Amino acid sequence: MANRIQQLDDETIGHIAAGEVVERPAQVVKELIENSLDANASQITVTIENGGFDLIMIDDNGHGINKDDIPLSVDRHATSKLSNFSDLNEIYTLGFRGEALASIGMVSLLTVASRIEGENGNSITVSFGKKNSIEKCGMPYGTTISVKDLFKNTPARLSFQRRPATEGAKIVDVIVSHAISNNEVGFKLISDEKTILNVPKSENLADRLYDILGGQASELIELEAPKQDSEAPGKEKWSGWISTPDITRGKGDEVYILINDRPVASGPFHQSIRRGYKTRLMQGRHPIAVLSLEIPAGEVDVNVHPTKREVRLKHSWRVLERLERAIANTLEQVATEPENDGSIIGLASLNRDVNPIQESLITKQYDAELANSNQNIKPSKTEIDNSVPAWAIAAGVQLNLGGSQVDKTKPVDKPRPMSTSEIPQETLPGLDRNPISPALSSAERELHRHAKNAKSVSPNDELSLESEINIMGKM
Repeated sequence: MANRIQQLDDETIGHIAAGEVVERPAQVVKELIENSLDANASQITVTIENGGFDLIMIDDNGHGINKDDIPLSVDRHATSKLSNFSDLNEIYTLGFRGEALASIGMVSLLTVASRIEGENGNSITVSFGKKNSIEKCGMPYGTTISVKDLFKNTPARLSFQRRPATEGAKIVDVIVSHAISNNEVGFKLISDEKTILNVPKSENLADRLYDILGGQASELIELEAPKQDSEAPGKEKWSGWISTPDITRGKGDEVYILINDRPVASGPFHQSIRRGYKTRLMQGRHPIAVLSLEIPAGEVDVNVHPTKREVRLKHSWRVLERLERAIANTLEQVATEPENDGSIIGLASLNRDVNPIQESLITKQYDAELANSNQNIKPSKTEIDNSVPAWAIAAGVQLNLGGSQVDKTKPVDKPRPMSTSEIPQETLPGLDRNPISPALSSAERELHRHAKNAKSVSPNDELSLESEINIMGKM
């Protein structure tokens, strides 16, 4: 009998949802940082232990959570960023699904503590899906979220996780991507009581790039779209910084794509970036790029995947073509190696011609005087003889070992092959010693070599067959 359809319990539903939202410790850090940014925090501190498996703590100075809303914050599909279905058409916040804290609380020991201005601090704890009562606590303004023993109640999922060092590196990437998109916010990462990253607040993106990339930031060039793009249809606009063609990486992990200040996966944009670089980018190499897209909220759908790393653009072809044209226009101002005719690729936009280097320093007047003075000089033998040089003739002549030219008309007798066997070849008794047939082949010589222990019998001494040979075996 087939199994009947039944309604799943809340715990099973919670674990299924947690499997989509909480994939790894780095995903937990991403969700919590986005909550802090939506709370208008100006300083975010991330503390992890053992790659985030033992502890993940996010501390911010945002506006905090109201006391009555703290129990709701850890429930599924509870959020302050959406009120009805129509709000999904235009999303202006990083988080909106209301699943992050509930999913994290299913697979860890979660503590949410928050304090708003004018009130005391309050906290609530969720122990692997079981919510406790709210309690008062002393803390500064803002929110502190602690996640301990991640995936402890799901050993199967824990066994599929990466090493703590790998997760720690991924968490650094998450913080860097959000730090680039929010230069007005300071970020700090502490891993196993060591400060790994400390990025202060900056006034503009150029200063933030210098804080993160160091000296590499000074070698980046600002993206500049062509002037005719301002008259093209669409309100999308690309800005940012790209590296020159001589600064590349073996992986595309230093290509950061921001859509309305939201970090998204850069993979779908790599092909357009390569087309913008044209032939200046070697095969298998990737540039360093920080590319920001400003687009109306109604033309981008961020509700594609629970991780919110993938988006869907309404006019994707137009957006990608704008990116390609902007990169190509920016690189036109970068001079590269001269061509054979002396021109330099990339200087077309400067309306400037580059002439080849003068091949000779002799003036035309001196050249004419030199030609007149050479009229009384007898030409040399090599100047008169315009035939093929001797060395070229000798190169096509075949010489023998004695150094003389080989006469191709006279055929060369090919010597008869001689046996290299150590066993002397003897003529069978009764046969003429003078050879009457060609020399033995290599196979025949091999046969004689292996038959050295056999008794030599002349064909003249062999007995004739008097009867048929019975080839059938005995029954």
